[in-house]
Amino acid sequence: METTNEQMRVQARNAEKWLFEKSVSRRQILSEVQRLLAGVTGEQRVLVSGGINPVASQLVAGKAKWKRFYLAPTQASPLVELVNDGQPLDETGKLPLPDQSADVVVLLDVLQHIEKDAAWVEECHRVLKPTGRLLIEVPFVKRWSLLAGLRTLFGLSRHGLGRVRRGYTEPMLFDLIKDGFDAEELLTFSRYFVGAAEAHADLLATFLGVDRDLGSQNVNQEIRALDQLRKSYACLYPFALLGAGLDKLIGFTRGYRLIGRFRRRPWKPRRSPTLRDGRSIAEATINTRIGTAAPF
Repeated sequence: METTNEQMRVQARNAEKWLFEKSVSRRQILSEVQRLLAGVTGEQRVLVSGGINPVASQLVAGKAKWKRFYLAPTQASPLVELVNDGQPLDETGKLPLPDQSADVVVLLDVLQHIEKDAAWVEECHRVLKPTGRLLIEVPFVKRWSLLAGLRTLFGLSRHGLGRVRRGYTEPMLFDLIKDGFDAEELLTFSRYFVGAAEAHADLLATFLGVDRDLGSQNVNQEIRALDQLRKSYACLYPFALLGAGLDKLIGFTRGYRLIGRFRRRPWKPRRSPTLRDGRSIAEATINTRIGTAAPF
């Protein structure tokens, strides 16, 4: 049985590795995380992965001595355990680490899956040293989005199931970290043309039955689905590469991923500024054009 489990682990991780190699958006996430970490010092590093991009988390850690965790909710697929390294964390996000012991904490594609995201940020603050850094990577929410409409048209909006929220805007993220962190850098990346190419890859995968198998809770079916997803991305890979080049021409637009690096400071609750109607700036952002760009 152990041999069988190990064989399934190898198959699942190989499929994830091949998928990563054929996904431009996944590689863009890795590139931005590595870039923001380049100027950060300190050996005590913590990485928490949301589980959908385990290869990126493995490459971020590399051969360094990272303490690695991954989000494994109660109803998590058995595939999550196979493809991830490190210790599993539930939705409470309690890190088994001493106070002020870490130089860096990275939350990679995590917070949109968590109901109490503010508690996770406070927990990161607890384990970070006074000079520590927090790096957060999440989906970026646009009010007007041609790509979101495209995915809805294709029936792909359900691929975001498992998220508590679609993602964050800059004001929402600022509001989340304001009590204990100062922003050093915040930006969006991964724009329309790459997203459109990979949306077509997801559509092809849907025709191949990936949706049915990936949520089956049967490991063999989920591994097969992962391999089908990889084949779909491989078919559309040339178009995704072309899209990456075209995205440079629309660099003035906002991307579909949001990443930020924040410097720890003493925890001091701050009152968020509100509008006359009582809404916070973060709430108003969702319903107005603040923080939005062209519909790409």
